[in-house]
Amino acid sequence: MPFNNTMERTAPKDHGPRRRAQEMMRATPGNRITAGRATRSLAVMKNWKRWAAVGVLAVAEIVAFYPLAGYIATNSDAYAEAERFLRASSAVSDRIGSVRSVSIEPFSASLRFTTNAGDAQFNLDVEGSRSVAKAYVELQRRGSWRVHVAQLAVPGRSVEELPTK
Repeated sequence: MPFNNTMERTAPKDHGPRRRAQEMMRATPGNRITAGRATRSLAVMKNWKRWAAVGVLAVAEIVAFYPLAGYIATNSDAYAEAERFLRASSAVSDRIGSVRSVSIEPFSASLRFTTNAGDAQFNLDVEGSRSVAKAYVELQRRGSWRVHVAQLAVPGRSVEELPTK
């Protein structure tokens, strides 16, 4: 409320609802007056440090999670069984030669398991002595991991089902 010269409070003049809204907007912190209209500054701009910290933490979480997930997948019993299966398969060695290395394709492993049961799926890059290939292996755990489905894709050939027994 405005003061008069004697420092006494005087009642404000009522200029209608639009003027009252403008006065309220002026009194609110974080607002600015532009061309006679009150506009609210963005909360994002007021709290940019918080949003920057959230962004940095989100990126750090993704960067840290991927290597951790890859480490867990490559050190799992399911991956060891899938690799053993591919190295021992005569169908794989007939197509690409003896297996030199097996690696997981980025973002292509799925592991779900409990104490005695589970499922795993891997898309794997397989390097042989004559060629390279991509393999898809599904495993099930009912006590121990067993290959349920296996496919091999050699460049220039169609995808082949590998015998699992």
